Amino acid sequence: MDSTTVATAADAADAPAPLPATPEAAAREQQATSQAVDRQVGLPPWQGPVTRRPAFVSETEWQVLREVARQRVDYERELLRIVNNLRFHKLLERWRAQAAAGDTPGRRALAGQLLDELPLRVRREEYSVAEAEKLQHELLAALEPDPARRAARAAVEAARLRQRLLQEQGVPVP
Repeated sequence: MDSTTVATAADAADAPAPLPATPEAAAREQQATSQAVDRQVGLPPWQGPVTRRPAFVSETEWQVLREVARQRVDYERELLRIVNNLRFHKLLERWRAQAAAGDTPGRRALAGQLLDELPLRVRREEYSVAEAEKLQHELLAALEPDPARRAARAAVEAARLRQRLLQEQGVPVP
């Protein structure tokens, strides 16, 4: 880097590793990232700057995420947002894949985690309110088998979502 080049946070992040050279290597990497997604269950979304590739992000995904984040003024904030968005979608994919296993405590716990994180996804405009409400109903169906209790919980969750959005907009909420 010469004296006329300005280093950015994006440049300071770890240099990209080579992409998997063979289909077998790519499959091994995907298996490793899949196992890392399992370790995200029960953990909150990432906080602070993302300074290295999270284990649940493949090298290919990491290079794409970093390139997308470089397109924004606030690289670190955008990288954190899209890493957490990818994490949420991988957890959602994991939860949906577990449907064949039936109602398990792990699947219910994951549904609860996704439900808790959903207002944040809406706040960051990754989901519309309508999409979030649809996903809330899907998650609640797994959490509450009784239709009457599920409807009551859906009303509570919808109110929580609206309250969070209003708070973010600076509207006083009783």
